[in-house]
Formats: sequence, structure tokens, C-alpha cells
Amino acid sequence: MKSIHEDYGFMLHKITEKMGNKFIKALEPYKIKPNHFGILLLVNEYENIDQTKAGEILRTDRTSMVYIIDYLEELNYLKRVKNPKDRRYYGLHLTEKGKEVLDPCWNILKEIEKEVLGGSKEKEVLKRIYENLDK
Repeated sequence: MKSIHEDYGFMLHKITEKMGNKFIKALEPYKIKPNHFGILLLVNEYENIDQTKAGEILRTDRTSMVYIIDYLEELNYLKRVKNPKDRRYYGLHLTEKGKEVLDPCWNILKEIEKEVLGGSKEKEVLKRIYENLDK
């Protein structure tokens, strides 16, 4: 007999849901959500990235990106900086306060992953699945 508990899609959804809920709760002291943290990580990795490119990488629509960037600026976690060569272009930069939240939030995420996923074998399987999404 077939069981929903043997369906990979169902299991992946529940794993993602559990991790997401734990991460949302753990980020509350920083006043951010996982998608905000994702932008902070991206800006840390690609200093001066513009919000259009960041939205493409994170697969977030333009309107949502503007709202999220505005919110992160209000928290003083990042700032927009005009490009002197093209005033229509704004590069995104982490502030000192933004840099200070990266490590503790990253550590929280890693602890949740460890708790939910267990060992490195499981993580490698997920990494391969993720890499195959766009093929």
C-alpha cells in the first residue's frame, strides 16, 4: 500500500517547513526573517550588487526586493550606495551592524540544519538535488 510518508515531495516539504519554522523563531531577536538573512548573505558575498541582480539570484520579484531592502535599511543592516557613473544604479552594502548579525545568524542556521538533517551524508544528497534543479 502506498503511504504519504514514503513520498519524497511530502518529506522534503515537511523537512523544509520544520527548518523554516525553527529558523524564523530563532531570527526574531534580530527582527529579520530567512529571506532577509538570505539577502544579507548575498550582499556579503557580492559587495555592491544591485537589487535587480540580487532579486534574480534569489528569485525574488522586484516589488518584494524593494520592500525587503527598505526594511533592512531601516534596521541599519545594509545601505544603498549610488554609482557615480550611473545614478540609476544603487549598489548594496552591509553596514557594520549588518556584518555583526551574519555570524550569529549563520551559526543558528547551521545548528538547525544539524538538528534536522543530521550528518554530512544527508547534506550532500540535498546539495546534489539542489544542483540538479536547473538542469
